[in-house]
Amino acid sequence: MSFSAFVRSRLATLDYGQKDLALAARVTESYVSQLLTRRKSPPAPDRTDIYGKMAALLEVEPSELERLAEIERAEELNRKLALPPQPLFEGFRDLLLGKCVPERRDE
Repeated sequence: MSFSAFVRSRLATLDYGQKDLALAARVTESYVSQLLTRRKSPPAPDRTDIYGKMAALLEVEPSELERLAEIERAEELNRKLALPPQPLFEGFRDLLLGKCVPERRDE
């Protein structure tokens, strides 16, 4: 389960909203919204005390939030380091070069 899905699940179980989480963590509602919609990745555990504050409201161990955030961060890194995307139209460049005037193909 992803960090954001877990937090959303706990908020629903405890009948809290994003505003409650923002107040507990002492951050803006916009920041919480971005975390929960995965537009912003969770902060590194050693750079902030946000996990302790969030964990208190969500009634979980801070280490659980940190673990989920670390997994999500590792998955994001793996996606970025994966093979570059392959072209959608592999022969397109060759087709264009074939249409060019032979003397200008090097351009």
